[in-house]
Amino acid sequence: MFAYLDNSATTKPCPEAVAAMVEALETGWGNPSSLYRFGMDAARRLKAAREQVAKCFSPPAAPRRTIGRRPPLWPEWASGGGM
Repeated sequence: MFAYLDNSATTKPCPEAVAAMVEALETGWGNPSSLYRFGMDAARRLKAAREQVAKCFSPPAAPRRTIGRRPPLWPEWASGGGM
């Protein structure tokens, strides 16, 4: 049995990530900063990938309340309410 215990150095990518990389390397090799077709395709893919990653790290929207003086989810200690 093989046990790899150093995942802080590197982690085996999931099959979906490998497939996305292979597809990008084979078909999306253009320079995203250029103005030719392959470059614009690469720029679109890069933008979509960045948005997808950002969704993973974005916090959920905080509930909006309009009652009171404090902004939503303001900590009590910040308004002098004590800890």
